[in-house]
Amino acid sequence: MSNLINLWVDEPFPFLVIDNFLDQEEFHALTNELDMSERNLQTIFNSPLESKSIFTDTLSKDISKKLIKLMGSNDIKNIISQKTGSSEIISMGELKSFSGYSPYHITENNGFLGTHVDHSFVNEGKLRHIANTIYYASSKWDDSWGGQTIFYSRNGFIQKVSIDPIPNRLVFFIHTANSFHGVKNYFSNKNIERRTFYHDYYVSEK
Repeated sequence: MSNLINLWVDEPFPFLVIDNFLDQEEFHALTNELDMSERNLQTIFNSPLESKSIFTDTLSKDISKKLIKLMGSNDIKNIISQKTGSSEIISMGELKSFSGYSPYHITENNGFLGTHVDHSFVNEGKLRHIANTIYYASSKWDDSWGGQTIFYSRNGFIQKVSIDPIPNRLVFFIHTANSFHGVKNYFSNKNIERRTFYHDYYVSEK
């Protein structure tokens, strides 16, 4: 991937959007695989802050695993380093069992995620969390369904940016103590799940 530094947006915190991340044939193969795959539920979140489900990677099939590997690849880490300057980035895919997190999330009807900041470190503080990517893997999306990823002001109160969960879109954002984000309430009148693949990136604390 070529240098994308001029495509980063700096406010409310640095982020980058890439559409048509996979070629169309591969994207359709991915959605078909997700439709046919068994799922191994890891955790259900149902609280005033969030309503969603995340799944372990143990039953992921070939195309899903290829996507997860790509999201943790040097190509992706190099794009992040264009903004952070960090040269030795570690992806969650390189950590044992994703350091307890999951790369695959599903938001069903009436699901949402309130404003929050993700964890700051893993491995007992040895690795500092510096960036995220989100890949939208639903087969379809309509703007009346909601489900946008929201980026908030530095205090987490004011909505600044709304990113549509367009299928086959990849979003990068830099993680700091002020990178408040969430997901708008989602409701599909066709009962189509909002599917996302997610990746964290770290650097050594020292």
